[in-house]
Amino acid sequence: MKEFFKKIEPFLPIPLIGVFLWIYYLCNVKLGVYAQDDILYSTNLVTGEPLRNFADIVESQIWHYSNWGGRTVAHTILQILFLAGDRFIDIFNPFACLAFAAVGNIYFKRKNLWTLLAVLAGIFALNPIWYETQLWQTGIANYLYLAIIYLPVVYLYIKETEMVTAGSSEPAKDGELKDTAKKPGKALEIILIPVMAILGLLSGWSNENMGAAIFLGMAVCIVLVIRKNKKCPAWMIVGAVFTLIGSALLVLAPGNYSRADEALTQTDLSGMKALLLRSYMVTFAFFVYLSHMLPVFLASVVFYKGIRRAKWFKGDYILMGIPALALAAMVMTPHFPHRAIFGICAFLLILTIRLIDREKESIPAFLRRLAVVILWAAGIYRMLIFYFE
Repeated sequence: MKEFFKKIEPFLPIPLIGVFLWIYYLCNVKLGVYAQDDILYSTNLVTGEPLRNFADIVESQIWHYSNWGGRTVAHTILQILFLAGDRFIDIFNPFACLAFAAVGNIYFKRKNLWTLLAVLAGIFALNPIWYETQLWQTGIANYLYLAIIYLPVVYLYIKETEMVTAGSSEPAKDGELKDTAKKPGKALEIILIPVMAILGLLSGWSNENMGAAIFLGMAVCIVLVIRKNKKCPAWMIVGAVFTLIGSALLVLAPGNYSRADEALTQTDLSGMKALLLRSYMVTFAFFVYLSHMLPVFLASVVFYKGIRRAKWFKGDYILMGIPALALAAMVMTPHFPHRAIFGICAFLLILTIRLIDREKESIPAFLRRLAVVILWAAGIYRMLIFYFE
């Protein structure tokens, strides 16, 4: 019996993932009628008529960029899906959640179906405002979809940095580190240049806080690689430059200034008072919007560093620095929409699982599996509460 369970145990997450995505699909179907901004973005923003073709989307996004905000990438994807129709969106979103879990799963050394399930369930269980980033369609486009783009980009930078600095190395028997990673070939590096130009642009053009934070994370990776190797792969430079360009296109959109002026007019605050208000909002977000994720993350840090005295890798600092920078960047915004916490939660979740996964030998397999099942049950519970309310 033990042998049989040992054989099927790696595949047990499959039915759990299936049930999770099915319930999520039912929640999408139940939501049905568009909520909040969905109604607006399902129309041509210039004429107010329902979207009919891609030309309507282009016209809408040109107007949006000039009059409302710079999130052209997110809202283009959003309007394309609205053009495809409700039923397509209901089916597409579960696959998008699975894709998010898959790109999060690449960060782990011992990636498997259990770590995939942990990412999938964790972003529902540990994200207090999951409804606005995983169910409300405009929120999904702005946060979940774009995370699927920028998470693999950040991973490539971390992988290269750890490879060059021996951060991804295996401990040798004598306690020294030996590099076990393989460098990409010349042909692959050449192919990566245009790919990283496109992905970098899209990553920077994601969210106001995440785009800038990701660029700074890339810059740190480049500095570390140059310090070690005296040179840096061209694709890393290209990716960072285009991420900066994308972030600039997002932040400098004329529509952003119109909204900022409107927000300042409504609050009637400026100068030091506005800065104090924004600092309060960031502090509030830290303790309230991260109230689920933060304790779990801190517990993993205490276990990994405090109890196990394990070594931090370069990528761990990057994964911790990007969400810290993204949170701090919100001080520059007129207001802090709590759904902007999604990217911060995503990086902290990935780092938490990464730390636990690296020390898995010191944690009984039963406890690790139980923790994932608890996350799964918590995510299911949240969705069922919404479905039956």
